[in-house]
Amino acid sequence: VVLNNDDSFSEYLRTVTPYEVFSYGIDEEAQFMAKNIQESLQGVSFDFVTPFGTYPVKSPYVGKFNISNIMAAMIAVWSKGTSLETIIKAVENLEPVEGRLEVLDPSLPIDLIIDYAHTADGMNKLIDAVQPFVKQKLIFLVGMAGERDLTKTPEMGRVACRADYVIFTPDNPAND
Repeated sequence: VVLNNDDSFSEYLRTVTPYEVFSYGIDEEAQFMAKNIQESLQGVSFDFVTPFGTYPVKSPYVGKFNISNIMAAMIAVWSKGTSLETIIKAVENLEPVEGRLEVLDPSLPIDLIIDYAHTADGMNKLIDAVQPFVKQKLIFLVGMAGERDLTKTPEMGRVACRADYVIFTPDNPAND
């Protein structure tokens, strides 16, 4: 079992699983940790501190939440017998996912980023990931898909207000 020590729920999971536990974290002590994190809109790099040594890792994915996801995947694959060197090489060759923290045209004088964040938590993580790189104003354009869970809309609106400007637009209003 691979548990994120940065998530307090991992403490409970550790008590109920009969399986071997591998822990990872960024902020909380763990068997596997990310240290010396460098972030940009082009991706992340970090030192992957393990019980057997420290390994430099680079990824095209943006944001600390992606470092957590990368570490969880790396540990899961490693626990099945693949060498960390092979795993790290694969991580470094990953392609960014279209529509997920995607920088549209790096040659423009502004940063245009598209992301499919469709929950308040996803929007929070998106803002956390890009906020350090905002040079002037953060303008958040939110396309609200129709006939979806409308109970999410107020919370998404509250999160979107973390930006300097917010524009809501009907992405696909359907019957809303």
